[in-house]
Amino acid sequence: MAKKNEQAQSVEETEVIGGPEAPEDMRPQSDSVEGYWEDEKSAILCIPRFARVFDGNIVKERPSLLIVVELTAPTTVSLKIEGEDEYDVFTAEKGRMVGVWGKPGMRAIKDLCGVEVWMKRSGVKNTGKGNPMITYDIRAKQLGTRIPITEDTRDYSEGVPTFLEDGYGKRARRGGNAQPQPQPRPRNNQEDVADDEPPF
Repeated sequence: MAKKNEQAQSVEETEVIGGPEAPEDMRPQSDSVEGYWEDEKSAILCIPRFARVFDGNIVKERPSLLIVVELTAPTTVSLKIEGEDEYDVFTAEKGRMVGVWGKPGMRAIKDLCGVEVWMKRSGVKNTGKGNPMITYDIRAKQLGTRIPITEDTRDYSEGVPTFLEDGYGKRARRGGNAQPQPQPRPRNNQEDVADDEPPF
């Protein structure tokens, strides 16, 4: 045990010798988010960078999608106050990484990774499936690339695609999880009939 602590300590104490100093106009990079976009309170101007997928918090069998974006203008975000049921709502500054909860109404963002995007909540659409779908006005000067999923910890919702993945629309129209399709009944009550055999 002592050796493990000594090794960890030696890593912390290791200094980089030589090489250039970090330029003053560069800031440290991180994949953590400063807060989460409050789409009811403001529009957002940002560059989508990557996404994370995990089991839903309310319905575990439905995946949750978090798109991590870099702000190109200040916007309103929130962050849960540790140990409380309340949220701190504040303005995150340009250059900060924030999370955007992916919703079906924002599918148009999926191929806009690496380009500047303006997005705001625009309304609701009755889909006939119970809850109406929140819609978004999404604009960009050009297409980017597909937003990559860099972390996928799905367990209960494994195999259920998000709008960033192929097969999303097909499974969504079937009602979420893909159900096994019924097998055709044997012809003339025969258990096995080869494709090249006549059914009699």
